[in-house]
Amino acid sequence: MKRWERVVVFALIVSTWAYVAHRQPSHEALVFDTVFGLVRDRYVEPMESEAILRTALQGMLDHLDPYSGYMPPADRTLLQDETRGSFGGIGVVIETALEPLTVRFPLPGGPAEQAGIGVGDRITAVDGTALAILGPGGATGLLRGTIGEAVEVTVAPVDGSAERQVTLTRARVPTPSVRNVAWADRAAGLAYARISSFTRTTAEELRDGLEGLEANSGTALRGLALDLRFARGGLLDGAVDTADLFVMDGLIVTTRGRDSEVPYGAKADATRWSGLKIALLVNGQTASASEVLAAALRDHGLATLVGSHTFGKAQVQTVLQIDPQQGEPFGVRLTTAMYETPSGASVPAGAGLSVDVEVETTAVAESAREHAFAAIEVPDALIGQVRDFRASSGLDELRVPEADPVLEAALADLRRRT
Repeated sequence: MKRWERVVVFALIVSTWAYVAHRQPSHEALVFDTVFGLVRDRYVEPMESEAILRTALQGMLDHLDPYSGYMPPADRTLLQDETRGSFGGIGVVIETALEPLTVRFPLPGGPAEQAGIGVGDRITAVDGTALAILGPGGATGLLRGTIGEAVEVTVAPVDGSAERQVTLTRARVPTPSVRNVAWADRAAGLAYARISSFTRTTAEELRDGLEGLEANSGTALRGLALDLRFARGGLLDGAVDTADLFVMDGLIVTTRGRDSEVPYGAKADATRWSGLKIALLVNGQTASASEVLAAALRDHGLATLVGSHTFGKAQVQTVLQIDPQQGEPFGVRLTTAMYETPSGASVPAGAGLSVDVEVETTAVAESAREHAFAAIEVPDALIGQVRDFRASSGLDELRVPEADPVLEAALADLRRRT
């Protein structure tokens, strides 16, 4: 099906360009080609043909729904890296609120740290290309590439000293989607884990983390507080595989496209913790693939939802690669299906999934919790430097609030049920 869809979309794109491949192009393609020619030849300011096409594609796709869209080459590559679970890079986490490209912190043991690149340093050029002329996606894309390949970066140190050129060798940079796996109440056999997004490796990461807890402590897992707050989506297959760790048999989700219906069922041989009691921590930023997992576990009687209602996104997007006759391949992100929960319900747009245990929170508290997740990811040895740099740059402080009422409610729910 995916190969068929890719060929069809490619044919449509080619037929709407000046390079019409069919002997008898459609009426719509001829109209598009006429307007394309008018803009190229008569618009008051000269425009490159590729820029005209890109703008036309953006307009066509952006008007479909909030989730379909045109993906330039750099964005398509970034999405592939994020869902793969790792990429080739120099090992830095970027401070996205600052320009030019600013290092929040280097990953321990990575190429950047080994070369002396530190908190607050700015990367101004990559292989001689100045990053000031690129957007954040394009700049980050230049840092990524083939593992083992050399890349030269120009670094402006945070202390104001002279810029320097550093040649680094790209290494494998993991992008874990499961974080903070730990005992929340070891005596009761209750664990905590957080999923930040769903990738090809999410289920494996969660399984390995929980199995490691059991093996290293000799304590059997009886309940799991699984944090999906701010987990805004990812790969549908990643959510299905994660649900399969707990669901012994039956339906996990069904996707319905224009001409197809695809059920995703549990595989008994993949189930690791059948019948485990689960409390899912959710909020208004729990969306898409996260809602697939939440609905599946609740419909099978395994989980309660704790916190506040989820975002409400029931659409499934497919990213299709387009290989034009000229220029770089780019992507089309297209809504191709809707999903239904195992009980046959859909997720209301904007309303999301209701919760079983509601915990009132404020916008300030939610923002603090999201910042806390970012703070937890900073290596202990660098947290002081990161906080000082963010404060000097006028950015919000990264700190972990002392109390987490949603987690406390989730653990209380698990204690009642185990």
